[in-house]
Amino acid sequence: MTVCVISDSHGYIGKDALKHINDSDIVLHAGDVGPIECLDEIQPRKKLIAVYGNIDDHKVRAEYPEYHMVTLNGYKILMIHIAGKPGYYNPRTKELIQSLRPNMLVCGHSHILKIQYYKNKGLLHINPGAIGVYGMHKQRTLLKFKVEKGVAKEMFVVDLGERKLPDTIDRLQ
Repeated sequence: MTVCVISDSHGYIGKDALKHINDSDIVLHAGDVGPIECLDEIQPRKKLIAVYGNIDDHKVRAEYPEYHMVTLNGYKILMIHIAGKPGYYNPRTKELIQSLRPNMLVCGHSHILKIQYYKNKGLLHINPGAIGVYGMHKQRTLLKFKVEKGVAKEMFVVDLGERKLPDTIDRLQ
């Protein structure tokens, strides 16, 4: 099973990201979706699991939860938008990690790409960076990996290039 992890779209997915989404089996969106309509290009094509982020409106919050625990081929993934960082998780994230015991934590919010193994918790922490064009990030990124028999493997970063101003990017039409 191939998993594509995105976050912080802020209303923009982009054709360049869509080709990576389309060759995945499932898409995980770690929040800050923006207008819910930006997910229309994903949902009819792929299974989408998402959580809401701090910028998301009532429509996104009505459709997606604050956190989500998903098990893919025996591998447990906890998703939440604002988590903190390994060793410094916020109280809500600490509570969820302790009670749900995931193998992986997927978060967003910082727009900073991060893949780190938190040895004390036996937890792989990933933040795919930001896929959108709004925010302080310089590069647009997403993550992909495979899950087989309870193991995540072959993880890699997809660099979608420099973040560009909205009037200079290709919109999905």
